Amino acid sequence: MSCSCNAGQCTLRLHSWAAPQFRTPRQVNGSHHATRNSAFILDSDDHGAGTDHGSQQCSSITCTSGHMHSVVLQIVAGQGTTAVEILQQIPGGQVDVCIVPVGGGGLIGGIAAVLKAANPKCWVVGAQPSASDIMRQSVKAGWIVEAPSQDTLSDATAGGIEEGSITLQPCQQYVDQWVLVDEQEIADAMVSLMYHHSKLVEGAAACGIAAFRKLGQQMQGKQVVMVSCGGNVAVPVLQHVLATGNVWQ
Repeated sequence: MSCSCNAGQCTLRLHSWAAPQFRTPRQVNGSHHATRNSAFILDSDDHGAGTDHGSQQCSSITCTSGHMHSVVLQIVAGQGTTAVEILQQIPGGQVDVCIVPVGGGGLIGGIAAVLKAANPKCWVVGAQPSASDIMRQSVKAGWIVEAPSQDTLSDATAGGIEEGSITLQPCQQYVDQWVLVDEQEIADAMVSLMYHHSKLVEGAAACGIAAFRKLGQQMQGKQVVMVSCGGNVAVPVLQHVLATGNVWQ
């Protein structure tokens, strides 16, 4: 599920399935040798921006590195299909801003790679709970850092990042801005989505919505997409959110 917002009006969208082609380094260059430095290569049938079929602008994601594991690469490529769906369903494929919750970086890495291939000017925002923002800290440091995480409603994005993870590089390369949201902001987003749209999402899924709210006037007049996926909420957590969350008016 994603939310596209323009001039303060939000529309929830459910996506159909789409899958870009995944290719290995050998399939790209015919070589047995991979580059030492990580690089996400984006192949497209049409690199021009602003076409009527934005989803066709990126037909495959290719990742090359001497240390990348093919299973992880395919997961990141699979996450990129969300962006393909967004481009297919947003009128004209025009996305000015995309806000994505971030934990280990796989989801935003795949999505951002596709969106940047379709439109390099697309502004990609990573949303994390302030209680656990390891990826943001890692991008700032230039390497994967070890830092403590506190309890958070966004438990699906909480925790550390595996040493040597390939997801750091696409976050460094494609994420333009990081927004941190606190626990009250996450609870408010969850309650507000339930109240206004009858949608129950988990804390991680609400991070992007809370980040959009926090950005406020910066998003005015822009075509904004918030990726909101996941609805695993334990009953005690839901009770807490309903008791403490405030509905946005």
